Amino acid sequence: MKDPLTLLLRQLSGRSPGEAPGAHFDPPEGLSMEAWLVETENHLRTRLEAALGMISADSLRAFVFQHRAHVCATATRIDVTYSLSEHPIELRLAGLDRDPGWIPAGGRILAFHYE
Repeated sequence: MKDPLTLLLRQLSGRSPGEAPGAHFDPPEGLSMEAWLVETENHLRTRLEAALGMISADSLRAFVFQHRAHVCATATRIDVTYSLSEHPIELRLAGLDRDPGWIPAGGRILAFHYE
């Protein structure tokens, strides 16, 4: 079975089932998709390591991105609900749980909830 998040991201980007990720995305400043991804990943890793004080990319990836959640997506909102008891307090203390709110590039409001 495919990861439900992969299916949601495909739907939100407007890709058809046969289209690869990034099919409708033009990287900025004339960068190739690969160069833009490497640059973006390096920037995010630097920011997350500074916020959390973690060194290993593998432990950082698991600690920040691998959590169970319920995602509800509509035409105007994406609501992500986590279990508060299972969510690492370090993410909250680092401010990584703040609601981004309206994201113009995505055309939706993104909100995090905890129960």
